[in-house]
Amino acid sequence: MDLGTVVAAASSSLGLSLAGAYWLSRTLVQHRLTEALEQRKSELSRQLETHKLGLSQDLERTKGQIQLELGHDKALFEAAIKREVDTQLGQMAAQRQYEYEARRRLYTAIGPLRFQLLLACRDLAGRIESFHAREHYRIDIANYYGRSTLYRLLRPLSIAELVERQVGVADFAVDPSAVVCLRFRRTITRILSGDDLVQGLPGVDWSGQHQHVFADSLSACAQALIQRELSGVERVLRFDEFTARLDKEGFGFVSPFDHLLHQLEVRSKPILWLRLVAYGHACNALIDRLGPGLDFESRPFPTTALLAVVGDAFTPEQLADLSRRARDIELVAL
Repeated sequence: MDLGTVVAAASSSLGLSLAGAYWLSRTLVQHRLTEALEQRKSELSRQLETHKLGLSQDLERTKGQIQLELGHDKALFEAAIKREVDTQLGQMAAQRQYEYEARRRLYTAIGPLRFQLLLACRDLAGRIESFHAREHYRIDIANYYGRSTLYRLLRPLSIAELVERQVGVADFAVDPSAVVCLRFRRTITRILSGDDLVQGLPGVDWSGQHQHVFADSLSACAQALIQRELSGVERVLRFDEFTARLDKEGFGFVSPFDHLLHQLEVRSKPILWLRLVAYGHACNALIDRLGPGLDFESRPFPTTALLAVVGDAFTPEQLADLSRRARDIELVAL
């Protein structure tokens, strides 16, 4: 029996006072409100659980979708990384293979020439330095010493010419020391033909090949000492072959060096002597760069002392400046 039935029965059988009726009504209302509140709470709880379940299901679906997308993206990323790594490894392997083959061709082409060039530079630097004790000596190219000096001047140039000819068959970029040999060839031209050394000096004569050598004449003289064998291999004439050719053909094939060296006395041709000293300095510098690993002796070159041999042709200030110029031009850029 519910509260309403009890109240109705009590009202009919007992007579209620006004206060009792108020209390019963209030109690009935509170009971109704409590029941309604409990029902609403129960309904909200069910709705909340349903909503939570839906959200949980949505979350799981979203997580699954994200994991699928992440897995897909990860696979794509790993594939892209693998392709990039494989590409780079392939390129590196190809580069290593190319450099190996290029070095092999380069060493085959210029390996012997590089050593010959250092030997020739050693001999030329030594000959120029020997003038320090021969300041009043006049070179006679008709005798052994004069011909030997002429040969030593031309031999580094001819070997450097042979090295330069290999540019068409070998990649010099794979070995910096090979590039140094090319730079040395250009250095000789700058020293014997250019104005880097003599700029601003009095008495410089460009009207003929009295103090310098034309660049084309340098190339011609360099090529004149090169001989092609029946096998096709090119080499520089030995000294005995060089002197035999001089006896047979005369000095025309080494012009103008024959005129430059004939009766040369360093005091009489200070500008030419400056060029020869710078040439010796450059040869000695090349040995310092490339020779230590081949057991070549590294020794200072007495540039200033050799220039001072000309006496008062150069002032002390000029001697210091010319020594600096010789150092600056010891290996020019390509």
